[in-house]
Amino acid sequence: NTGAVDVNLAMMRNMKISQDGANSILTYGMSDELLNEYAQVALAQTETSAEELSSYTVNSASGSLTVDPNGHIIQEQVYMDMSMTVVDTESGTTSDAQCIVYVGCDYKNPGQTVRVTFPSKDGYTDVNTQ
Repeated sequence: NTGAVDVNLAMMRNMKISQDGANSILTYGMSDELLNEYAQVALAQTETSAEELSSYTVNSASGSLTVDPNGHIIQEQVYMDMSMTVVDTESGTTSDAQCIVYVGCDYKNPGQTVRVTFPSKDGYTDVNTQ
């Protein structure tokens, strides 16, 4: 249990668990309708204006998690197929785009302590971009 992501389980579809040796594999699909609602809320919070992005649709999404016998996620895969229409605000022309995203992660040494040492900020100046 990573506790990193809070997922609305109503968004999940066709969840299945299978075994691969001692590991469990959870495969799932995601509700296109609910995922598109979530995407519209997220886009509304960005700098992208409605004139620049006239449509954004998640066509499909699915994934899998591999969990070891200790309950640690050791592998994760996510696939998303999206389409969008972008508008050039100066010329008014539109362009359609299709984007397919695949993310595959292998987690090394699950359950082990992770230590991160940040570099020194000595000599750097913070810049305010607002």
